[in-house]
Amino acid sequence: MKRALTALALALCLIGAFYASSRIPMNRSQKGASDTPFDQGRFLVLSQGTESGDERFKINANNTAESTGQLSISGTTVRITTSLQMTPATGQQHFGIKYEPGTAIDFAVDSGKVKATGGLQQTGQTDPDAIVLENNVWYHYYFLLRRYNQKTGGVQHFKGFIPTAMQTVPVSVEYKGPLDWQPPAQLDRFVVIASDSLRIELLTDSLGKLVYILIPSQQAEVVREEYQPSLARLHQLIAAPGPAERQPDYRAPNGASFTAEDVTLPIHNYKLAGTLLLPKRARRPLPAVVMITGSGQQDRDESIPIQGLENYRPFREIAEALADRGIAVLRVDDRGAGSSTGSETLVEATTSDFAEDTRSQVAFLRSRKEIDGARIALIGHSVGGTIASMVAATDERIAAVVFMAAPGKKGSEISLYQIEQALDSDPNVTERQKQDALKTQRDLIQALATGGDLSKFAPEAKLPWIKEYFNYDPLTAVKRMRQPLLILQGELDHQITPDNAQLLFAAARGSERKDAIIKVLPGLNHLFLPAQSGLPSEYGSLKVVRIPSQVLTIIGDWLQERLQASPKASNGV
Repeated sequence: MKRALTALALALCLIGAFYASSRIPMNRSQKGASDTPFDQGRFLVLSQGTESGDERFKINANNTAESTGQLSISGTTVRITTSLQMTPATGQQHFGIKYEPGTAIDFAVDSGKVKATGGLQQTGQTDPDAIVLENNVWYHYYFLLRRYNQKTGGVQHFKGFIPTAMQTVPVSVEYKGPLDWQPPAQLDRFVVIASDSLRIELLTDSLGKLVYILIPSQQAEVVREEYQPSLARLHQLIAAPGPAERQPDYRAPNGASFTAEDVTLPIHNYKLAGTLLLPKRARRPLPAVVMITGSGQQDRDESIPIQGLENYRPFREIAEALADRGIAVLRVDDRGAGSSTGSETLVEATTSDFAEDTRSQVAFLRSRKEIDGARIALIGHSVGGTIASMVAATDERIAAVVFMAAPGKKGSEISLYQIEQALDSDPNVTERQKQDALKTQRDLIQALATGGDLSKFAPEAKLPWIKEYFNYDPLTAVKRMRQPLLILQGELDHQITPDNAQLLFAAARGSERKDAIIKVLPGLNHLFLPAQSGLPSEYGSLKVVRIPSQVLTIIGDWLQERLQASPKASNGV
């Protein structure tokens, strides 16, 4: 399951903002330097073009900084105040953050040892060179970029520490070159990959001051106030990617046995953009498949923005393999991702809401004369499997369902396991720190289950998506399904472990469904790629980034039989 929440809140929860370790060479930080501001101003925070918050900040020449800001989350305005102090000679750092309504926490970091006081009483450990980062604070990106050696260039790797989560995460930075602003002036472009998955675009001016921050997958952006009148120009600069960053080409390959049609599905006040593959010579009306991505807003190929996985396009591979077998396939950019709109709805959206998006896709296919509305199947990966079961349980006309690494447990159980795995794999975490972190997670789970007080947790804990995901039992819908079911699971999956597949299979057979099959595939991870350990930390170094032919064959054979697909029409059309 991919680490993600929803819309702007997703980006805020996972990325936060970065501030420097003591090794940042601030060239204005001589001994005895005063608190003369090096930079100060106001950032505007926007979600799909609509202002949702701001941050007034000041960065001083003596390695101190502060900010006040506000952010609207789930209809509630949260005020955020921060302070930062660094002591380069000793490596000590202090960071304070206060949420209103909420709590105030002070973090002291000294040679990798962390002590939290105030609203959070906890000790922890991080890498001594880690860049401390925190949610909802934007001026910290300045300090991250000061760490980057522009003379060396290329992708440079750092470690980040998220104080409120007591978690160390990988962070990479790459300089992409200058951009013509208003000649002869230029802006510099950087790309940051945070937590191995989230891409952030940053623009700075000639002094290194932050001008613009963009999280493309979330349609969230932060712009310096004085640059807001030129926002359209900034969009043009960002929208002119280099050769390796061009938008995906969703056209059918030359000589393909199918066509690829761009489609748009109007849904309420937003639209879903996608690609419909239609076999050229198969008998019509055609059987069809709707593909459903996992948690987080994904594009139609279910690509993952992790260095090393640039060519990973699992949904495209599966879709084209099925189209070769005479099966039409619809895959769309999730709401708020890619070319789809609707990111403004994501703060309130739940998995049940995303199931409604899937129902709309099924309805769209049934409106097409080329499609047999009684021969539509669903393929769901990770939490997409949960969505597939929600839809199939309420639509008897769905002909078949395929689960790929689908959850068989509540999100609360899965999240607790994932956190424990991450802590176990971090050599810097002591047993005491591990137990403290797990207790915090258990307290959150209990509060979400009972409607308890969430004020001591980050604002994102109040998101409707989190509450439903933590409390929903995916076996509920599986027991109500009556469709044929194929359950696929990677043996080395550490995100949705194989015992989840066994639970799904038992629930399916317990409902007297005879056509339920489970296949646990040796040597494959959560991405259905060959792996050594299967741990998420291994994703960026995988040697094979294409779905094995074995997986494509299993899915293709099974669906071709259940949907009675014919690769070639008997009348030759």
